[in-house]
Amino acid sequence: MELTSPGGARGYPASMRSSLLPLLLATLALGAACRTPTRELPVGWDEEHPQEFATRALALEPGPWSAAAAARLGEAALGRDETSVRAVVLLAHDPSDPVTERLLNLLERREVAPARGLEGAEITAAAALADRELTEEQRRRLTALALQPAPHPTLDVRIECAVAALAQGDATVAPLLIRMLRAKTPAELEDPPDWERIDTVAWPKHRAAHALARFLGTDDRFRPDGSWQHQMDEAARLERLLAERVPVEAR
Repeated sequence: MELTSPGGARGYPASMRSSLLPLLLATLALGAACRTPTRELPVGWDEEHPQEFATRALALEPGPWSAAAAARLGEAALGRDETSVRAVVLLAHDPSDPVTERLLNLLERREVAPARGLEGAEITAAAALADRELTEEQRRRLTALALQPAPHPTLDVRIECAVAALAQGDATVAPLLIRMLRAKTPAELEDPPDWERIDTVAWPKHRAAHALARFLGTDDRFRPDGSWQHQMDEAARLERLLAERVPVEAR
């Protein structure tokens, strides 16, 4: 950029240029900051009625939190309660890379909740990564949370990470999702689970089927409460579509 005097003469004296340049840079930085202003946390976000919070969250536009607000949310997200889920929901409204790192770091702790149903913050974090702009390295880390040798130890969280990775275009997680559909049916004898068994798998089956159908551009016909035959047939149908549309080397 070349500075020009008000009278149109080419250039300012060197002494003036040296004094004006810092001011010019500061003005440009201020303009950039004004285009993407940070914001503080809404008052009562962690205490208001759940319906009020849901209404607020749905109306919230994407934008960056202040450093203090992001730190507060990141700390709250480490909990095992409703506040931790709310914190992740609010974090997810900030599309910046530091927040993406916070979401990934939350998952990469690979911690097991003291009881099933208390991993809502991690499930929400994984879901939030599905449509964020990720670097290649971040996509690799997300996929690593779904696949062996070191997936997330909680099945519901692991499947949600796979769902997010598939939404990011990584088909290497598709066989895991199909294996999820076969869990607790006779077909799992040929495609055995590589996770610790749990009694109820309706939720991860639902998420796996929905993600596969969306990725493959087909109807989601899978019913987690359907007969064994229905579940095996749908798993086979989605596996056939995967074989037709995705090269083996991409899976």
